[in-house]
Amino acid sequence: MRTRQQQRVFSRMESEVRGYCRRFTPVFTSGRGCILEDANGKQYIDFLAACGVLNYGYNDPDMSQALIDHIAGKGLSAGLDLFTSTKGGFLDTFNRLILRPRGMDYRVQFTGPTGANAVEAALKLARKVTGRSNIVSFTNGFHGVTLGALAATGVPALRVDTEANRIAGCEGSPLSRDDGQISDDALCYIIYTSGSTGQPKGVPIRHSAICNFVQVAAEVYGYRESDRVYQGLTLAFDFAVEEIWAPLAVGATLAPNTTGGPLLGEELAAFLRERRVSAMCCVPSWRG
Repeated sequence: MRTRQQQRVFSRMESEVRGYCRRFTPVFTSGRGCILEDANGKQYIDFLAACGVLNYGYNDPDMSQALIDHIAGKGLSAGLDLFTSTKGGFLDTFNRLILRPRGMDYRVQFTGPTGANAVEAALKLARKVTGRSNIVSFTNGFHGVTLGALAATGVPALRVDTEANRIAGCEGSPLSRDDGQISDDALCYIIYTSGSTGQPKGVPIRHSAICNFVQVAAEVYGYRESDRVYQGLTLAFDFAVEEIWAPLAVGATLAPNTTGGPLLGEELAAFLRERRVSAMCCVPSWRG
């Protein structure tokens, strides 16, 4: 009974964008090594090996104790961007046990705690060392949603520099409804950047992908038809798709910034009050 009640909570409260648990439905309560245990006491061997588990399994005793000691000692939880005694101790130990005995005069880069961060760092490092710009990737592989990670997904890409002549020869007039139906896999827009290489490159975003994203974003953000949503990003920034179309998908009203420049501090606060804005997309630190 308890398991069914918990499953109803997930069904009612959690977005279905999280796919693994929709296909494998036990409610897990604990893990040790490669073994997971569900709410009914049944044990499973974990072949998913998700984030933070692949190398050491669940709750390795040494790592668990080190984490407990760090928290009990009021250690910093967000220490990647700062000099901390914990990070200094790690660097000293890593150098003493791993690098120095092997004659490796290396520097350490601390990436963010996501796979996309690691992929971005690896791509930039490999390009800097080899001087090469091409990437071999598996078709439809997924490495994250940052620009570099998307470029390695194996989907068709448009090189603006090498395709310049073909682009220039395309019809300049906009499409009309008389030009036929647009398929789900038709190109919607292209995310492009010069990145760290100085060479323009693009990642095509399909209609099916962006429609799915907008639907999920509208649900996750909890937009309502009565909301008035702040819109302040330029259309040249791909995040504007999320800022504009997710609210419109549920019938909400946009309140665009028409001042011609960014709004900050008291100017932004006055704008939000005047336009009766009830929701906006921003980084969590703005709430502080």
